[in-house]
This record gives sequence, C-alpha cells and structure tokens, in this order.
Amino acid sequence: MPYKCPEKRREASKKAAKKYREKNREKINIVALGRYHKLYKNSEETKEYRREYLKKYREDNREKIREYFANNESIKEKARIRASQWQRDNVGRTRAKNSLRKKKVKQATPLWSNRRDLGEKYEEAYRMELQTGIKHHVDHIIPLVHPDVCGLHIPSNLQVLPALENLKKGNRF
Repeated sequence: MPYKCPEKRREASKKAAKKYREKNREKINIVALGRYHKLYKNSEETKEYRREYLKKYREDNREKIREYFANNESIKEKARIRASQWQRDNVGRTRAKNSLRKKKVKQATPLWSNRRDLGEKYEEAYRMELQTGIKHHVDHIIPLVHPDVCGLHIPSNLQVLPALENLKKGNRF
C-alpha cells in the first residue's frame, strides 16, 4: 500500500466520514439526541423522548422494517438462541417467573368458574393449531395483571389468537 501524506489521509478520512454521515443520518441523529438528553435532561424524560422518537420512526418506516426482518431469518434465530441461553443461565429466575405466573392465574380463577369450559378453550387453540399449522395462544381479553384493571381467568375472558398476534398485543387492554 503506497504511503499517503498526512494531508491526503486527512482528506480521504473526511470524505469517508461525510459519506457515512449522509448514508446513516437517522442513526446519527438518534445517537446525538440521546447524548444531548443524557447530558442535559433527567433520565425519565430521555426514556420518554426516545420512546416517542422510535415510535414515530417505526410508524414512518413500517414496511422497511417488516421487509428487513422478513429477509433476515438469522436475526430471529439469534434472538431465539439468546433467549434460550438466558433461560439456561438464569434457571432460578426463570422458575420464579413461571411460578409467579401460575400463582397469578390461580388467584384470578374464581371458585365458581367452570373448569370444563376453560379446558375447552385450550382444546380449541390446539385444534386450530392442527388445522392451520399456525401456533395459537389462549389470551386473556382483560389482562390478569395490569396497572388499571385486572381480569379473571374465566371462559368469557379468554380468546384464541394466533401466537404472533398475541405476542404483539402484549399486556395491553
């Protein structure tokens, strides 16, 4: 590789940096604004600002993001591997979380609830899974644990949804 004089290297470096900035303007703005908020605002305001900014970005670039993830199976696979590795590394925390979930479901199931109808909802999810080949979940319409309202684990509060829809919905009411 031929030796470049410092001035030529500096010019080449400036050109490369400019090209990078033009190509990655959005990414740089997020980082720069995050640094500004981190330095000059309290952390709760920073989190809220980032949350709103990313929400707007996702809305504006929904198709671009969807296409990116649809074409990158390796991302999904890496996330799945990371999650299973975390569970193996944190067996105690995973068991505690699962135990707490079972406890919440038990507390939310009234004595007068018809357990046969509850079982039928889960059987319906399994049947739909076999028919369509798509994983289905039994979802609580009104969440069992929520800051505003808490639902019951009864048949009228359950619905069968495709797994992806249920995971997107999260704990929203």
